[in-house]
Amino acid sequence: MSKFFCWAKEGETEIEPAVSMLAFVAGGLVKANNPAIVAAATPVAKGLLETIESGVGKEQVNLLFKTILDTLLEKVEKTEIKVAIKAALSKVSYNAESGDVPKIELPLIKALATGFLEGLTA
Repeated sequence: MSKFFCWAKEGETEIEPAVSMLAFVAGGLVKANNPAIVAAATPVAKGLLETIESGVGKEQVNLLFKTILDTLLEKVEKTEIKVAIKAALSKVSYNAESGDVPKIELPLIKALATGFLEGLTA
C-alpha cells in the first residue's frame, strides 16, 4: 500500500510514511473517542519528539516509548482504538502486549509519534 499511496521524503525509508499514516489514524480515533486523553497525550508526544531530537540513545528512547505506549493502551477503552494503535506498531514489528522493550529505529519512532500527534491535533 505505501508504495502507491505514501511516498517517502528525502532521508526516509519507504515504511515511514505508512507508519505515520497508521499512527495518524490512531491519533484521530483517540481524539474522537477519548477527548480527555488529548490534553495529556499531546505534550507527551511532543516530549518524545524532543527527546529524539536531543540525541538521546535508541535504548533510552525505546524504553520511554514503551512506557508511553503502556500508559496510552491502559487509558484507551475502546477495542477498535487499541487495534488501530497496535496496527501501527505491527508495521515496526512491535507487539505492545509482549512486555518487551522495543528495539525500534529512531526514525520509525519519530514517524509514529509525529503521525499520532498530527492525528490528535487534526
